[in-house]
Amino acid sequence: MRGYETLLSGEPERPAVITETLPGATLSHLLDEHERLRPVDAAILGVQLCSALGYLHRKGWAHLDVKPSNVISTGGRAVLLDLSLACRIGERSSAGTFDYLSPEQARGGEMTAATDVWGLGITLWEALSGAPPWAEHSHHRGADGVRHYPQLTGSPPPLRTRRRLPARLSRTVDACLAPEPGARPTIAEVADRLITWSGIDPTA
Repeated sequence: MRGYETLLSGEPERPAVITETLPGATLSHLLDEHERLRPVDAAILGVQLCSALGYLHRKGWAHLDVKPSNVISTGGRAVLLDLSLACRIGERSSAGTFDYLSPEQARGGEMTAATDVWGLGITLWEALSGAPPWAEHSHHRGADGVRHYPQLTGSPPPLRTRRRLPARLSRTVDACLAPEPGARPTIAEVADRLITWSGIDPTA
């Protein structure tokens, strides 16, 4: 996505970037229409998101809000939107969207590249199954009136319990959702696994 201008906006002031307007539909809209993606299309999506996230991480930033509504499909490519919650890798944050929060975000812990690996994994999990793994918890609170985070008590169920999929693809997505950040594959490893499984040419 092209950036045209940077400025300070809001109260307190924060940097804002004026970007191009993109045609196309969000991934969440496409999933509403078609329920879920074909496995190879999800692999292509994953590789393209890995490219965007890898660039951010090399610049020292974590996105923190990878989810279908922040992905636009335009001209055969996936574009990752919305850097409003981004922070420097190594900072602590609890920002994010409930269904897509990593365990460390739910705890207000340190943000790393692995935090975005979780967001990527949840996005692919939803793209392949039709819903995020904890969607039923989105608007529920416990008896104490406090919202509880299911991602703090363990991993989502294996993706293949929701849809019959190629084992290597589902294992790649499941690996992104390891509760401990250090146990997740890197963005580069996820991309390599998706390319190897699908046989796609990432330079095409």
